[in-house]
Amino acid sequence: MSKVPIPADEAERLQALASYELMGTLPETDFDEIARIASEICQMPIALVTLVGEKHQWFKGHHGTDIKQTPREIAFCSYTIMEPDKPHVVPDTRLDDRFMGNPLLESPLNVYFYAGVPLVNPEGYPLGTLCIIDQKPNQLNERQLSTLQALANTVAQMFELRRKMKHLEMAKKKLEDTNREVAEMSYVLSHDLKSPLNSIVSLLEVLRDENGSQMDESGQELLEMLHESASNLSSITKGTIQYFNTTRSLAQTQERVNMHELMMQLLSLIRPPAWAHIHYPPDMPDITTSRVALQHILVNLLSNAIKYCDKDICHVHIAFSEKPDSYQFSVTDNGPGIEPSHQAKVFRMFQTLGRADRHGQQGTGLGLAIAKRMVEKMGGNIGISLPQEGGTRFTFTLSKLAVQEL
Repeated sequence: MSKVPIPADEAERLQALASYELMGTLPETDFDEIARIASEICQMPIALVTLVGEKHQWFKGHHGTDIKQTPREIAFCSYTIMEPDKPHVVPDTRLDDRFMGNPLLESPLNVYFYAGVPLVNPEGYPLGTLCIIDQKPNQLNERQLSTLQALANTVAQMFELRRKMKHLEMAKKKLEDTNREVAEMSYVLSHDLKSPLNSIVSLLEVLRDENGSQMDESGQELLEMLHESASNLSSITKGTIQYFNTTRSLAQTQERVNMHELMMQLLSLIRPPAWAHIHYPPDMPDITTSRVALQHILVNLLSNAIKYCDKDICHVHIAFSEKPDSYQFSVTDNGPGIEPSHQAKVFRMFQTLGRADRHGQQGTGLGLAIAKRMVEKMGGNIGISLPQEGGTRFTFTLSKLAVQEL
């Protein structure tokens, strides 16, 4: 067995790998699913998402084996990362001088066929590979090899997205005390997260359209799960951008608002199902406020009340009152209620109560955070109470004074 080669820029590569904080972490379902899809498409029993460290090769995702790592000196992937721009295929490892005497050729893996595609980060460093293994000599056709490359690109994008999210979280903590969160976080999200997320969603759609028919039902379900996860992340990213940008544009323009017309528009937007009834005072007066912001707040509260109602018939009541310096609205539903210990939590970004809505979907934890931010930028406040008859009541005020500077 020949000595394992080391890339010329190994120090920089290892530094790049460390920045992702993935080495030594537990396998994860998303990467296990990609490994399984690779296995099914290539019709081979073992597939791995590997990270090549200084002394060990770590399996972040695997299918067909429970082995978590191997020493780097026997890792086939050590050869793959030497040429980051192309796949590395060994049709019969027993005939390759580089692997003579390699213990991986023996039980339990019996690696007689190997194909790996480098996982290359944006700086050009190969962090590891997406590889497939067979226990007999084999080959890949063009379609299988191109699909393996597409899956490897998806894994690299997922790694990068995680790194960006961690950087974003660190930036958010620093920005909480500095008032610079809007400009800097919006910039990071717009330019660093949207592009890789769109790429992931597009790649998965291509895989589904071009290779879905080649998979069995289980493989198709796994591919759909990955697509759904990527789409959810994309929704969270778009919602976060909206959190920092939308309130600025929506809350600044005040106008005279006909509340009866506004309620008609809300019902048209929400389109409540037949089992949901929204009640509101027919004689609400005209008010002066930001029409679009008020509409956004009410749409969020009404939609949540309907989605999370656990009764056969959902009733949502809107109340309105006017004070010398503010308008007050309340939205009361007959749903499951929100415990006092959880009431502050629901207004925080990405915080949910872990409840699925009537359709089994989990929320992103952004809607109420955006509503709260809008209310506060309009000089008001929002809170939650529990009516004696049950359900939840959201009450918010809007100042009649000029909109605060953002």
